[in-house]
Amino acid sequence: MIPTPKVSVCMITFRHADFISEAIEGILIQQTKFEVEIIIGEDFGGDETRIICEQYANKYPDKITLLPSSENLGMMKNFVRTVENATGSYIALCEGDDYWTDPLKLQKQVDFMESNQDVSLCFHNSEKIIYGKKEENSVFSLLEVGEYTPAQILKNFIIPTASVVFRKKDLVDPNFLLDPRILFGDICLWLHLLEYGKAVCLEDNMSVYRIHTGSVTTKKLDKLQFQKYLNHYDYLSEKYSATLGDIINTYRNTIFWVYSMTNFRQKKLGLGFFHLLQIAIRSPLFVLKQLRDKIKLRITNKLVKDKISIRKSFTF
Repeated sequence: MIPTPKVSVCMITFRHADFISEAIEGILIQQTKFEVEIIIGEDFGGDETRIICEQYANKYPDKITLLPSSENLGMMKNFVRTVENATGSYIALCEGDDYWTDPLKLQKQVDFMESNQDVSLCFHNSEKIIYGKKEENSVFSLLEVGEYTPAQILKNFIIPTASVVFRKKDLVDPNFLLDPRILFGDICLWLHLLEYGKAVCLEDNMSVYRIHTGSVTTKKLDKLQFQKYLNHYDYLSEKYSATLGDIINTYRNTIFWVYSMTNFRQKKLGLGFFHLLQIAIRSPLFVLKQLRDKIKLRITNKLVKDKISIRKSFTF
């Protein structure tokens, strides 16, 4: 009889053929006093990701459960089904393009959670690799040990997904993540879990967060993406306006501002002025601050250029 796992590692993957082996190996090297299962949701990427996952699942049938798909479900549906197939008391996350670096990661986090029953999720520092290059002084690697509030988490986007362990019982119904307005499911998941307990950052740096050409965060702010952002903040406002309203409104204004500036750069002046007017009506002080910062930046850049020009003129 196979022992019941204490921890279920939920891994969603889509076109991660270049990274998936490293992600799985980082879980397999874990040294724990308890059983660990790996639930992999492969979302019909069309590359070799599924073949690689099948090879691992065949090699470790008692440890790995592969959930293949005959069509692309999308990130949220894929995540929900992996969680629904998890049988552990704790859920750890590691997407197929991230990986763990410390073989004691799970043991450390579960020990902490067992000793702190008021904690709903814990996380830790993480390295950040952008297009194959390590980012020095990344916010993910400079997290301070201690408790984090919902406001801090929403404002700073500071929790590396591959660092998280949470109690499965606190994710009462993962289907809330299927709301079509949700763009960043991780943020919504953290805020949901904080309704049941604390979020605490541990000291060690034990994972790597990777950004590459296929990452969600690399997508441009076009008209469709702009609308997705607005829908996302509509969802957050509906749920958390009483406690996080100021932060949500600031993000909404920022998205309008960025999209407005994008339209100006593309010489779509009508759209640019239209969205700028929308912010100005709702939050004139925000617009004034953005314009002031933009002017200050231009002045600073001009001074720097002038200084360089003067220096060059005295070079023999």
